[in-house]
Amino acid sequence: MPDLLAGLVPAIFTILAYVACIKLAARLYRRSQLSWKHAAVFGVALFLVLLAVGACVRWLSLAVGAGPVSVSLLDIATGLLAQLALGAWFLGPRGTSAEGAPLGFKGGALLALIAYALVFSLSIAAAFLLPLLARMAGSTA
Repeated sequence: MPDLLAGLVPAIFTILAYVACIKLAARLYRRSQLSWKHAAVFGVALFLVLLAVGACVRWLSLAVGAGPVSVSLLDIATGLLAQLALGAWFLGPRGTSAEGAPLGFKGGALLALIAYALVFSLSIAAAFLLPLLARMAGSTA
């Protein structure tokens, strides 16, 4: 049971971080609004969709025998396309502009793209800061 919980902690943290990025993206995109409930549903749905897309890409790459670099690039590209499509479909009618109008298909896709950029920036920052913090704490891991 503790192993299961240890495996769920990163997944839960990923979803929560993405929900926060979606809310921040909504605020940054023309001061639009999105409820926490819709942000959470989108975060969970996106997590599940990206798991499925990643599994399909890896399965197809094994069937074709593609190299690791091309698999990574294909995984990033399909993940971004899936995120934009899900954002346009889900966030478009649920997000509202400052005037109260729905964001629409294009607005939902742009909101998802802003969130993607925020998550990417957070990932790059973590990749550089975590080893630095570990070194400062005296850890060699």
